[in-house]
Amino acid sequence: MKRIGVDVGGTFTDLIYVDEETGNIQVAKVPSTPSDPSEAVSVGLNQVCEAADAELADVDLLFHGTTVATNIALEHKGAEVGLITTHGFRDILHIARHRKPFNFSLQQDLPWQTRPLVKRRFRKTVSERITAPNGDVLVPLNEDEVREKVRELNAAGIKSIAVCFLHSYLNPAHELRVRDIVLEEIPDAYVSASCEVVPLYREFERFSTTALNAYVGPKVSKYLENFENTARKGGYKHGVKMMQSSGGLATVEGAMKRPVNLMMSGPVGGLVGGIWAGKMAGYNNVFTLDIGGTSADIGVSANGKLQMRHLLDTKVGDYQAMIPMIDIYAIGQGGGSLVYVDDGGVFRVGPQSAGAFPGPASYGRGGTQATSTDAQVVLGRLRPDRGLIGGGLMLDVEMGRTVIGEVAKQTGLSVEETALGALQIQKFSMVQAIELNSVRRGYDPREFTLVAAGGAGPLFSTEIAIELEVPNVLVPPHPGILSASGLLATDMQHEFVGTERSAIDELDFESIEANFANLTAQAMERLEADAIPEDRRIVRRLADCRYSGQGYEVRFDVPAGKIDQKWVEAAKDAFNKAHDAEYGHSFKAPIEIINIRVIGVGKIDELTWPESPPQKGDPKPITTRDVVFDVDGKAMALPTPHYDREQLGVGAVIHGPTIIEQYDTTTVVPPHCTVTVDKFGNLIVNTEEAIARKTGELSDPILMRVIGGAFQAIAKEMAGVLYRMSYSSIIRESEDLGAGIFDKNGFQLAESDSTPMFMGAMPKIVQNVIKILGNNICDGDVIFHNDPYGGATHSPDCAVIVPVFYDGELIGFTSASAHLIDIGGAFPGINMAAFDVFAEGSIYKAKKIYEKGVRNEDLWSSIFENVRTPSHNEGDVEALLAACNLAKRRFLELAGRYGTKSVETAGNYWMDYAETMLRKEIAKVPDGEYTTDIGYLDDDGVNRGKQLPVQVKVIIKGDEITYDLTGSSDEVMTSFNCPYEGTTLSALSFITRMIFLDEVAFPVFVPQNEGMTRPINAIVPKGSIFNPNFPRSCFARFCQVQRAVDLALKALAPVLPDKITAGNSAHLHFISYAGFNEDKGEYWVYLEVDEGSYGGRPESDGMDAVDCLIANTRNNPIEELEFTFDMRTERYELRDEACAAGRTRGGIGMVRENRMLVETLVSCEGDRQEGDEPWGILGGEDGLNGSIYVNRGEADEEYWPAKISGKTMKANSTIQITVPSSGGYGNPLERDAQMVLSDVLDDFTTLELAQSSYGVVIDKNSMTVDEAATKSLRQRMAN
Repeated sequence: MKRIGVDVGGTFTDLIYVDEETGNIQVAKVPSTPSDPSEAVSVGLNQVCEAADAELADVDLLFHGTTVATNIALEHKGAEVGLITTHGFRDILHIARHRKPFNFSLQQDLPWQTRPLVKRRFRKTVSERITAPNGDVLVPLNEDEVREKVRELNAAGIKSIAVCFLHSYLNPAHELRVRDIVLEEIPDAYVSASCEVVPLYREFERFSTTALNAYVGPKVSKYLENFENTARKGGYKHGVKMMQSSGGLATVEGAMKRPVNLMMSGPVGGLVGGIWAGKMAGYNNVFTLDIGGTSADIGVSANGKLQMRHLLDTKVGDYQAMIPMIDIYAIGQGGGSLVYVDDGGVFRVGPQSAGAFPGPASYGRGGTQATSTDAQVVLGRLRPDRGLIGGGLMLDVEMGRTVIGEVAKQTGLSVEETALGALQIQKFSMVQAIELNSVRRGYDPREFTLVAAGGAGPLFSTEIAIELEVPNVLVPPHPGILSASGLLATDMQHEFVGTERSAIDELDFESIEANFANLTAQAMERLEADAIPEDRRIVRRLADCRYSGQGYEVRFDVPAGKIDQKWVEAAKDAFNKAHDAEYGHSFKAPIEIINIRVIGVGKIDELTWPESPPQKGDPKPITTRDVVFDVDGKAMALPTPHYDREQLGVGAVIHGPTIIEQYDTTTVVPPHCTVTVDKFGNLIVNTEEAIARKTGELSDPILMRVIGGAFQAIAKEMAGVLYRMSYSSIIRESEDLGAGIFDKNGFQLAESDSTPMFMGAMPKIVQNVIKILGNNICDGDVIFHNDPYGGATHSPDCAVIVPVFYDGELIGFTSASAHLIDIGGAFPGINMAAFDVFAEGSIYKAKKIYEKGVRNEDLWSSIFENVRTPSHNEGDVEALLAACNLAKRRFLELAGRYGTKSVETAGNYWMDYAETMLRKEIAKVPDGEYTTDIGYLDDDGVNRGKQLPVQVKVIIKGDEITYDLTGSSDEVMTSFNCPYEGTTLSALSFITRMIFLDEVAFPVFVPQNEGMTRPINAIVPKGSIFNPNFPRSCFARFCQVQRAVDLALKALAPVLPDKITAGNSAHLHFISYAGFNEDKGEYWVYLEVDEGSYGGRPESDGMDAVDCLIANTRNNPIEELEFTFDMRTERYELRDEACAAGRTRGGIGMVRENRMLVETLVSCEGDRQEGDEPWGILGGEDGLNGSIYVNRGEADEEYWPAKISGKTMKANSTIQITVPSSGGYGNPLERDAQMVLSDVLDDFTTLELAQSSYGVVIDKNSMTVDEAATKSLRQRMAN
């Protein structure tokens, strides 16, 4: 059988030809042609067939993997898309999950708003509504309205349309009818209906995936048509097979309908190729490491199986894509990664890259910055006289030494030590990434083989294997084109999915059997269309399950055969094992099935790689030169023979150190490793002797980077376990949580990238626990704490603290904190009217729920017996405990690997670094006292109309900053006070970080730890709202500090205009809905965070409808809410009023309307309805305040203040929450006129305001800017 694999990348198109009968193998690498990728394919096919002396007509199978779809999304060059969606939900794609990508950035943008898949002007709503849980039609589809909207899109030139209705996964009828109407009105339209693209619940993810399909669809379809035509013109007689992100193949016809499934298929080909190469060589467990110029792709496969990424974690560039996707981890480390020392003295490599041009300095193309490739050249691992790409690119070793030498002056190491250190930093970044995806999922690296791929993979792989204790490295014959090789080893595969929400113990056997049968029939129909013979068809059944109440599902194979009680028990057992494998923990709890899946597999003849000729005589090196290696922790030059791989035959054995060169890569073999050429021409590098000899010694700069990276990885992993395992929506969906690791003094070493408010609170919690317990902290203890006068942000934020002992010595703590939905106070969920802290609910001060490894059953029971939501609370605390215990294991592994002294030294090093970096930035501001206007909060929740002052002074002195809140309101006799340590100080630390070390604007990432708090001081009078006396209640503590930090920005505006924003919404509308569930015998409580907006920024508009400042949670999916609670959302979109004008406009708030289906108890912690509005700055206009109305527009309409406690809403009543819009930045007359036009088209402002606020004259008929009239008007307005 003759096969060709074609992998089209952004730079090169790789091809491989294999004739299994004759053993003829040919490869080709030709420059890609982005304008029409099929041109490069045509050239490559001609080349590879000519080299093989074969005709394309004789080829049996032609496989194709492409980055075309991915590049369209990454480069934002897709089709202009229209959207037809449910009335009231125009902005689902705009609001997304209302969470910011970065916690610590005022200047970041939201790519789904700045580069939308569907511009707002092309999002059309129509009357229709499907409801949960049964897919009933609440509002029939208005077909006349649909036709009107489709005609509007057609008139605007829109030819690609996405159709996305709420709950269409339950009932697709409305979407399918709209699809038909679109095709009736626009016969050549490209239509993507969400029920066909991804029929799964969670509206934003489904809408985004469908819009992405529509965005890339037209161009991908044209490309695939051209590709297939190119192949047919060349004589190819069969159908082209396309690689998908799921690891299977599809026909061109199938790929044209759902091109979103082609996303990320390039890296998948590399993993599949690695699995096949490993299997061919006798290794079933493989890691794949594919390193290119800018990044490294890391894959893991146990027993030849592909791991799937969770659907909520699947993204393509800036966009959510809820598609089956192989779990491949990418990090910013490659041959072009920059090597440098930052302003804080940290030795760094990447993620910035020199790019292909000018590239590394040693390329001789004008590059002046040191890179990883330059380090390889300095160490002698890349021969300058041989160059790269078979000699097509020569290397300048002196330029490499010069730039690495400049870095060496800062590291205090020699040039060679610096070069070796740079590669070690990269090595450990990759080691940690592999561990994150393998060791931490229960896989033992000693049972795996590392497959090296890409141009730079073989340069690093053996040293990485030694560190991981992987016994063998496999370098395939053509590692630079492993993705193309992987195409040849893939089966046809089609996945069909449907939502099937049910408690697994309450399954309707007949219904689920029928649904599985329906999906199976679809799979078989597709395989029939693929012309797959019946005896080559395989069907796999899978399910996505979770413990009832959780928000993240685990995907696993379910048993075959009849669905009955025996099947249910087997499925439950399989799920528990899958959950334990994923998170290291399983529960004895009810299980809920969410989705069912069927994968239809069409088996293709297994690729047989021809055997290579044997070695004749001893291998002969082409040269021997000094190459620098790490020998017992020191950089040492060793005489190293270099071999030409083409001259090595089967059976050749070479002992390291050695270098093996070939056209597309170089393999580095360190000392004490042995290379053998197997019968297929693979290089097998055995590392066992090197592993036995390794000392683990590293120079200090490298060791600090390695341990610091491990700190960050532990904290990140903690948060992932916590929100995936938790039960309450406020944790699992909103991610209202924090997690981190601490030294033995309670100083924070690293924190998770979760809710910012926990940033300053968690070290205070740990330090207060140490203060309370003193020497009574033992190995095996687990401590529970939620005291707002002991570091907690407020009492619902409950923390679990676990001490870490190594050889009997306390070396640190792990801790996680999350918002429990009820703690037993006077009102369920939110308690605004608490007179003192005792009225908030249960307060625990450093109580041991485990002591020396033994659970205190009485205390454990009492924690959950005294709340309204015991089941959810217990599940959430179990998740907190699981996260802390996992981090404890990681902490101990780190101490075991590098020693407790090194870990302690690294902790101090990184805290000092964070402090140094912050001090340097503060010192750039002129000394002085900076003040601004007094802000006013609405009231305290009881004394209506009595506004509360917030006064802020910012004092800069040298490299320290002080916030003086003197003059702010006295403490109040309600819940509206702030815990001093857990909230006030935390918020001030947070805004300081955002201003001075902005994650997006600052050139390097500075980790968040205790050092960040050292340059920050606060003057906060005791007895004020920001520092209340015990026992004042502090339950509702968020809006106050939001206003304080917002005013701090205003105070600093005169001296830091390029680092601040205009006035933000600076508030929170935090609402609880509650009722009593008779069946369960306990309350249900739903907590809703209604997001705000950002003021205009120096270089970009304010962000719309997003959690603001020190808040960064996610919204709860409407489709989850309506499935779980007796509520229905009837509107969720941007508010109607125009944005605040400015050179950069203010962000727009949202409006949400919920209908109660049963009598419901409602409470709200909010503000910014009656006080001062978000301020404009430097000529920008002010924003708008928010509001709450019950039964808005009805005869019994009622206005509610922002703070309410336990008000009853009757069944069928509605509540409408409108959140503030933020202020504008700069003179509106300076805003680009075309941007103003765009704002008008997207309904962000009006024609009238375009003229009166911006001085922009727009022709109403043509909807274009009248440039002359605009210039004249702006001149008059300026004068």
